[in-house]
Order: sequence, then C-alpha cells, then structure tokens
Amino acid sequence: MKDPDNDFYLLGKLATNFEGKMLKIAMTMLFPRLATLFRVKIVDEKVEQFFLDLVRNTIELRDQQGIYRPDMIQLMMEARNSSDLKKPELSIQKMTAQAFIFFFAGFDTTSKLMCFDAHEIATNPEVQARLQDEIDQVLEYYGEPTYEAINNMQFLDAVITEALRMYPAMIIADRLCTKGFELPPAAPRAKPYLLKPGSLVMLSTWAIHRDLEYFPEPDTFDPDRFLEDRRKTVNSVAYLPFGAGPRMCIGNRFALLEIKVMFYFHLLSKCSISPAKKMILPMEIADSNTTLGAKSGFWLDILPRKKV
Repeated sequence: MKDPDNDFYLLGKLATNFEGKMLKIAMTMLFPRLATLFRVKIVDEKVEQFFLDLVRNTIELRDQQGIYRPDMIQLMMEARNSSDLKKPELSIQKMTAQAFIFFFAGFDTTSKLMCFDAHEIATNPEVQARLQDEIDQVLEYYGEPTYEAINNMQFLDAVITEALRMYPAMIIADRLCTKGFELPPAAPRAKPYLLKPGSLVMLSTWAIHRDLEYFPEPDTFDPDRFLEDRRKTVNSVAYLPFGAGPRMCIGNRFALLEIKVMFYFHLLSKCSISPAKKMILPMEIADSNTTLGAKSGFWLDILPRKKV
C-alpha cells in the first residue's frame, strides 16, 4: 500500500490477470504436449523472468552466505542437495514454478474473497450488524484478535464460509482419476460413462455450490446455513472452495486467518461499509477470467462506526 508501483506488486497483478487467455489455458490443460510444442505461454515472459531471477538470486545468496530461513525455498534447496539419487533434479525453473504456484494461490484469490465478502456484508446490513456485535464482544473479552478469540467466532466463520460457497476462489477444480468409476446416465436414454484411471476430471465448483439439491436458495447470502444444527445438514462433499482430498489447498487455514484478522478486525471493528453509488446492483459476475470478479468492480463507502 505504501508503494503501489513496486515491481513485485505490479508483476503479481500482471501474473494473475488471465483475461483473454482462456484458449491458452484450455490448450495447456487438454493438450499439454501440443502446447509445449508451440511454446504456448500463459504467464507473460517479463513476469516469468522476474520470478526466475528472484528465486535464482535468493538461492545463490543463501548458498554463498549460509543463510537459513524456515520457508518453502529452503525446503526445495534441501531437497535439491539431498543424496537420494532416485529423485529427479530440482532445477531453478522447477523451483520457481513451485514458488510461483504458492504466490499465485494467495495473491489474487484472497483479495477477491475479501471483495466479495465486503460486498455481501455491505448489501446485507443485518449481517454486518450481527458481525460487528460479535467482534465487539470478542474484543471486550480478549482485548485483541488472538488466535483463540478468532477460532471462537462462530458467526464470523459462517459469514466467510457462505461467501466461499457463493464465490469460490477457483470455479473449476481438476483431479486425476485413480480408480475406475461408472457415472450414471446423464439422460433417460443415454449410456453410463466409465471413468478410467488416469483420466482428468474437471469439477465445476461454481455449479455444485449453486445446486438446489445441496444448498436451498443457493443465490441468497445466508450465513446461518453454516451455523449449529443447519450446518449438520450440509453435504460436506458438495462444499469444495479449497478442493478436497490429498490435493486440497494447503494454504487455506492461513488464508482464512489472514482475512479474519486483516479485514474483519482491522476494518469492521472501526468502520461500517455500504455500497457506493458507483457500485452496480445487482452485481454481475465478470465472465472473462478464470477467477471470479465483478464486471464493474467493487465500490464501497467506508465510514467510521457510531458506537452507542
């Protein structure tokens, strides 16, 4: 925020902007060998070189000066230096790719969730009031947003959970089939479809989260559906904002904690939000990106709270 022209921030925004790249993305996912042959790139070359240099320089500096940091780069450096000859070589390119995935996963998705969350809270004043009451009670009891305090906030958790249901960070999840499975016919006269091991399966998280069978009134922002007894009726397999299974997003706990502390405690404890005149209501979802966004952007009025 202090330096909006910082290269890391600007190139991060460029790296996570996939507008107009859907064809390239589809090609790399469906025909990876063909995409490699024709050198199809999703990420801008300038961005690629920046992150390659960043990782390379970081590794060289740590090697030369014996610097140790408990982070992902360090883990990859240790794996690279392992004596296990059966492991494939971990090149700078591969290490950069792994580091970039973590950067990408937390850069755009977290900010988008905050935007959608803020929009729903601003357009549902009764939800905002309940949330602020809970925040006030926690701050009065604990004095500050401790880890224990945040984990005891049931309504806050329900609000974020509902926002993730309505606006999942990734609208499509892909998984590799490991065991043969027969899908029932999609229509009365259709035949069953057999999924074979090794098949790539694309799951529409958006469609599942908006399915009436799993979530009554799916287009209504209703945090109460994730509270107490009603939460027990939610099919956990139908709720996939972070994926599921062994490939589930490993950064989900950190992302949720980041949102709870930064957005809710540092904003809603001191301010109230409402839709600005520039905000187009009802909000329309942009259809030109791999992650969700609002066509007209997010516009809110932020005012100091009037506490009684």
